[in-house]
Amino acid sequence: MTRSTFTYEPDPEFPGWHTWKLDNGARFNSLGLGRMIVRREGERFSRVRLVHTEERHSNVHGNVHGGVTMALIDVAMFAAMFTVLGTDAAGAVTLDLHNQFIGAARIGRPLDIVTEVVKETRRLVFLRGTAEQEDHLVASFMGTLRKPSSPVEHAR
Repeated sequence: MTRSTFTYEPDPEFPGWHTWKLDNGARFNSLGLGRMIVRREGERFSRVRLVHTEERHSNVHGNVHGGVTMALIDVAMFAAMFTVLGTDAAGAVTLDLHNQFIGAARIGRPLDIVTEVVKETRRLVFLRGTAEQEDHLVASFMGTLRKPSSPVEHAR
């Protein structure tokens, strides 16, 4: 039986947004990042928001740690594949992720990842986007996901 490992449902606290989380709350996405919401924006874009950036997300300068930003970007690529293409993200893998930090993200404010699906092939999804906090650009990125090769991969 094939079953997605993600929960995607309307978020009652944020109209127009959907909850984006792993069903297993003991995994990194939930423990390391926290509450995330997602919405589709236009034909090729989605936006993932880390709702609460906290001290646990900080670096020694008191800003959001770059590793947190990159992890959120990785999660956002899977959310874009699902929300824009309708492709189940379970069983997909990140092939590459190129990131350029541009500015610091502040603790205590939501952090958004805006992702564009650039191209989809039979096996791959090419994406690019930005990390943003309010009107401040934090990072830009491009990456590639490999789609699941069979329903069996979903169940693993």
